[in-house]
Amino acid sequence: MTLKLNPIINIIIMKKITQFFFVLSSFFCFSQSAESEFDKMVMSESKSAASTMNLQVNPNTQNYDVIYHELRFTVNPNNTPAAISGVVKTTFTALANMSSITFDMATQLVVSSVTMNSTNLTFSQSNYELNITFPSTISTGTSASVIITYAGIPPTAEGAFTRSTHNGTPVIYTLSEPFGARDWWPCKQDLNDKVNSIDVYITAPSQYVSVANGVEVGAPVISGSNKTTHF
Repeated sequence: MTLKLNPIINIIIMKKITQFFFVLSSFFCFSQSAESEFDKMVMSESKSAASTMNLQVNPNTQNYDVIYHELRFTVNPNNTPAAISGVVKTTFTALANMSSITFDMATQLVVSSVTMNSTNLTFSQSNYELNITFPSTISTGTSASVIITYAGIPPTAEGAFTRSTHNGTPVIYTLSEPFGARDWWPCKQDLNDKVNSIDVYITAPSQYVSVANGVEVGAPVISGSNKTTHF
């Protein structure tokens, strides 16, 4: 049986604080000593729920099936406003002949490059979409991968990517589930399309602990003042 995973990743970046918990079942953090922080997260959940009710699956994303994601995110909770840079590799199978592919993505996130097999592809961004043109048609049933490099300040209206504080320490957390994932990475916001597998790499200042879906793979890698954790 093939393992099917929800393609949406929830991440929290935090310092090592004993009373700070990450609960995978509901994707929120709780501190017994910080009711105001909990209230902020409740508000974020409310925004996420509203986004869920208002969401309509993008018909422009229905001609492919996502198979795999490699997600590489770089964040720094100490920076204001909260920004993210990422490199997202998506492997998909064409459900129809495709001359282009569309991902859900906030226009506030600026894409610097899209490649396929080391070849630069033409792309455009508008109306919460990233549209990528292929050099030749991809036939039905064929699998391919694109690599998207981007950076920007995620919008806050949907409460999907939030910078807050815990006992004065800046933290970043997400509440996408998955409606709002498009605010911080290029994705397909459709729960009917379950990804087979994912790899998540989070790079943050080395004094922080990164948490995401899945099992941590190996020890975090230190590079200068940053630390990269793989799930």
